[in-house]
Amino acid sequence: MRHHDLPPATVADALTRRTVPELRALAALIGSPKLQRKPELVGALERFLREPTNLRSELEHMDELERAAVAEAVREPDGRLQPARFRAKYGRVPGRSSASRLGLFLLGPREEIPTDLRRRLLALTPEPPSASLPSSPELPVRGPDSGELEVRMTEQAAAADLAAMLRLCEAGKLRCSDKTKRPTAAAVQVVAESLAEGELYLGVHGPVASFAWPLLLQAGGLAELAGTRLQLTSRGRAALEAPTHETLRHLWRRWRKHAPLDEFNQKQIRHHRSTQKEEKHGWQRRESEHVG
Repeated sequence: MRHHDLPPATVADALTRRTVPELRALAALIGSPKLQRKPELVGALERFLREPTNLRSELEHMDELERAAVAEAVREPDGRLQPARFRAKYGRVPGRSSASRLGLFLLGPREEIPTDLRRRLLALTPEPPSASLPSSPELPVRGPDSGELEVRMTEQAAAADLAAMLRLCEAGKLRCSDKTKRPTAAAVQVVAESLAEGELYLGVHGPVASFAWPLLLQAGGLAELAGTRLQLTSRGRAALEAPTHETLRHLWRRWRKHAPLDEFNQKQIRHHRSTQKEEKHGWQRRESEHVG
């Protein structure tokens, strides 16, 4: 951590960085609204926050969410409340204005609790609960988008789909581009019609499972292109008789390392080439205009 990223070491250090209007708002919280000069304001607030009795009283007047925020922040290495993590754990983040009780503790320029104040608050706050995800043994009636949810046991369907894909290759019914190895539209349609439960995953750009199966077969070494037609390899012919679960496990492991298509990279490459072409043409136009 760089020096200028460190939280303020002391309350006094943090308070001296504040403006007089900000200090007056904080002073009003501790019952000193008439103080005007910055040295007086800093001194009064620093003395107030030095006393455990005052800190305990402020914590007691906070709501449960604010107390949780203090407990979480004092246990962070830099004394900062992490809003995204806090929201994920507690559902929402408390208001953190400089004139709030929570603002009385989050005094640093990036809403840190100064180091000396953190040590005092650590003894006054309980250990926060561990983060957890709610779970249920039963499927809820409605999903987050209010749509109906359905459980699908895909183990048997996957076994049937693998056998069907191998047979389609054996029959020479699947064609792919010899350059990109991606299935043709006709091949995607043939696969979709052969899936045990049909195409369940209709993405933004079309069906997912029907598009992926020919790629899975190639990545797993079960099929290879002869021109534009997929044909079984020796491993693919052996898979016709092998236990299905072993072949599916093999496909998954191979896909992670040998997928013939990375959609994100393909889009990035197309964008990069398009940008290069535009820049080249723009340079050529500028060069022509300059010469003319």
